[in-house]
Amino acid sequence: MLLADAGTVLSLTWVDGQGRFRGGRLLAGAALQLRAMAAGTAALPDLAEPGRGGADPGLALLPSPWPRATDGAMRSGVLRGLAAAIAAAHRELRGLDSTCRLVLSGGDAAMLAALPAWGSDPADRPELQLDLGVAALAALRPGPA
Repeated sequence: MLLADAGTVLSLTWVDGQGRFRGGRLLAGAALQLRAMAAGTAALPDLAEPGRGGADPGLALLPSPWPRATDGAMRSGVLRGLAAAIAAAHRELRGLDSTCRLVLSGGDAAMLAALPAWGSDPADRPELQLDLGVAALAALRPGPA
């Protein structure tokens, strides 16, 4: 499985069929990229609005593929760039294991899943990290005495 956790950082995690961590990649997430573009240039607007956990409010709407306005072009480029990185990593892993599944998680998962970048529909589990945390806590609970 390739788990793409799309939050502040896009974390790509490869897990094999036995549940073992095989490696990973980290990229700046959507909001972080938007902030970097605004901070690193004089002409681009700051689209990342702080104060909201997870997904960036500036990315609430999926932009057109080829927008004419600067803000839409920034959003489109960032989202499609992240989707391309995920799709390329998934293709790479499918070359090693044809059964490798793609799972999207995190605040930007639903938006990324809506893009036409995938050969097959990825599993969209935006709350996966919470689910895993609850399962881990449940496993720590002592059994009957």
